[in-house]
Formats: sequence, structure tokens, C-alpha cells
Amino acid sequence: MPAALQVALLLACVAVVLFVAIVTPLFVLLYGSARSVVRQIEELKADLKPILQDSRVMMQNVNLLAIRANQQLDELDQIVRVFRGWSECADQVLGEITAAVEMPIVKLARTMKTLRQFWRFIMEALFGSSRRTGRGEAREADEAAIPKHTKG
Repeated sequence: MPAALQVALLLACVAVVLFVAIVTPLFVLLYGSARSVVRQIEELKADLKPILQDSRVMMQNVNLLAIRANQQLDELDQIVRVFRGWSECADQVLGEITAAVEMPIVKLARTMKTLRQFWRFIMEALFGSSRRTGRGEAREADEAAIPKHTKG
């Protein structure tokens, strides 16, 4: 065998031995790291099971609370509708009462004003103009006491 071939074969053997000598410990370290990672994942998985169960229970509780809150909001909405109806009825009744009571009062005020003016006219006609100056202030006070919307 030629010498060059023997040197090449020797170098190839040395390279294989060095490769195996370097790669074997690296594979052992990699295997140890992989086992460590697998063990930590299993521990994490064991720790996560109770957390997942608690979170599921918590989500169920939140859903129940949301359902109850929606029910209470629906009940509150019904109560508001009932009160709104009562309020509208009360406004309508109050409007009818106001219309029924206000008109007679306005008519009474107008009648009293007319009677007062008639009385003044009679008094002035009977007693003359000397009483007119004293009654002028009373007339202004009477006119100021009558609401503006009743004057006419």
C-alpha cells in the first residue's frame, strides 16, 4: 500500500475516533438535558392540573354571576317600566285634576275682579270722586294680586 494511502487512512481513523470522543459526551449531555426538561414539564403539568380545575370553576362562577346579574337587570327593567307606567298615569290624572280645578278658580278670580270693579263703579257713582283717590291704591293692589294669565 502506498504511503499516502496509509497516511490518509490513519488520519481518517483519528478523525473518526476524535469525532466519536467529542460527540458521545455531547449526546450524553443532551440526553441529560432532555430528561431534565421532560421532568420539569411533567412537574409543571402536575402543578397546572389544579390551576386549570380552579380556573374552570372560577369561569363557571363568573358565568353564574353574569346570569344572575342579567336576571336582576331584567327585573330592574320591569320595575322601571311599571314605575314609568304609574308615573304616566299619575301625570295624566294630575293633568285632568288641574284642568278640572284650574278653570273654576280662574273663572272665580275673573268674577271676583268683575264684581270688585262693579262695586267700585257703584261706590264712585254713589259717593263721588272724593273716594276715588283713596280706592285707587286698593285697585292697583287688587290687580297685582290677580295672576297675569287671568287678566283679560
